[in-house]
Amino acid sequence: MAKDLGALTAKLYKLKEERAMYASQVKEANSEIMRTERILLDEMQKQGLYKAGNKDTSVYISRQVVPKVTDWDAFYAYIKKHDYFHLLEKRASRTGYREQYENGQSVPGLEPVIFDEIRTRKE
Repeated sequence: MAKDLGALTAKLYKLKEERAMYASQVKEANSEIMRTERILLDEMQKQGLYKAGNKDTSVYISRQVVPKVTDWDAFYAYIKKHDYFHLLEKRASRTGYREQYENGQSVPGLEPVIFDEIRTRKE
């Protein structure tokens, strides 16, 4: 039995609108969380604390170290020289590969995965 494509289209659009509304609420909540974390971090650092809380909850400062590449050529040379490929994320660029693929160029070690997806727009 064939499905009513008009009804399914309307349902899909409504669901995406609802998702956008929830995404907006999540974005607002994330902004408030980040603002509160900044205030809390600043206050804890002013007081020289690494842990704080009350009877129900606690927070602590966790120092993180992340890389910031300042010279890609030097970084790649270092990786190659020492065979330190573990310093790179293991993921091929979709955009870069798509460009190669669309130009008819193959890339050793990669193969295309082609799939269809539904896109929506308001008429």
